[in-house]
Amino acid sequence: MLLDLINLQKVRRAFVYFGFILAALLVQNSILDKIEILGVKAMFLPAVAAVIGFFEGGVWGVVFGLVLGLFCDIGMGESTVLFTVFMPLIGFAAGVLTTFFLTKRLFAFFIISFTAIIIGAYFGRRPGAGAAYGRASGALVNTDDLSRLLFRQASFGA
Repeated sequence: MLLDLINLQKVRRAFVYFGFILAALLVQNSILDKIEILGVKAMFLPAVAAVIGFFEGGVWGVVFGLVLGLFCDIGMGESTVLFTVFMPLIGFAAGVLTTFFLTKRLFAFFIISFTAIIIGAYFGRRPGAGAAYGRASGALVNTDDLSRLLFRQASFGA
C-alpha cells in the first residue's frame, strides 16, 4: 500500500542524478583542480546545476542544486554558504527559462550552461582558499569580502 504511493521512476532518476553529481564533483576536485590556464582554474559545477534544471525543471534544479552546493561548500573547506545559495538559484533559473521561454534544444542548452559558468566565474572560484587566492584566481569578486558582507560574524566579548 505504501509502495503504491512512491513513484519508482522518479526515485530511480533521483539516484541517477545523485550519481551524476558525485561523478562531477570527483572530476572537478581531482582533474580540473590541477589544470590552470592563465592562472585560472576551471569550474564547471554551475553548469551541472543548470543541466539538471534544464532537463528536469525548476524544482528538481533547486533540489539537486542544493545538494551540489552543499557538497561543493564542504569539499572546498569553507564555512560560507555561497555555493549552497548559488547552485539552487542557477538550477531554478535554468528550469524556469526552459519551461517558459526557451525550447529544449542544443543551442539553448549551450547558452544556459555557458551563462551558468560565467556567473560562477563572476562570483569566484574558490571561496575557501582565502583572499589571496580569490584575487589570484582571476575572480571578479573576492568571495571572502562578499561572504563577510553577507554573513557578518558576531563578535562576542568586550
